[in-house]
Amino acid sequence: MRTMTYSALLILGVVLSHSVRAECQSPPDNARNFVRVHRVHHFNGDPPSSGADTLAIWRSSADVQRFSLCTTGPNYHSCFVQGDLQPAGSGEFLFQASECKLTLRQKGAAFVLTSSPGWERSGACVQQFSCGMYGTVEAGTFAPKKAANRSIQTDAPKARR
Repeated sequence: MRTMTYSALLILGVVLSHSVRAECQSPPDNARNFVRVHRVHHFNGDPPSSGADTLAIWRSSADVQRFSLCTTGPNYHSCFVQGDLQPAGSGEFLFQASECKLTLRQKGAAFVLTSSPGWERSGACVQQFSCGMYGTVEAGTFAPKKAANRSIQTDAPKARR
């Protein structure tokens, strides 16, 4: 009986681990990579941690501007969104799938991401894409990955001394 219970728990753990998190994919080699470092709060009792959302932008072989976005949210759940970007003005790009919108606006070497309602936890957009149970897409500034590694810019509040 003890072996059966352990086996059942092991199988349940494997099933749940794949159903609550998104599988983020690697962008193509020609992608420009950006990162947003932020504070992530957890519901499982773990202390807040530092999370890194990644944004990649590239031009496809069909000459279409594409992007991928991988975010980290509470309880280490991620969200993966990928698609075509449409020009939406000078230095601005739009991704839209029904009511779900993401806007990328270039600001110097960085990109500022804004999101429509529905990208919050349990929103219609995160349910439509590859997002874990606590996966979200939050607005923020994505710095070029190399620059972010040298001097990490965060959207999290600074610690008090």
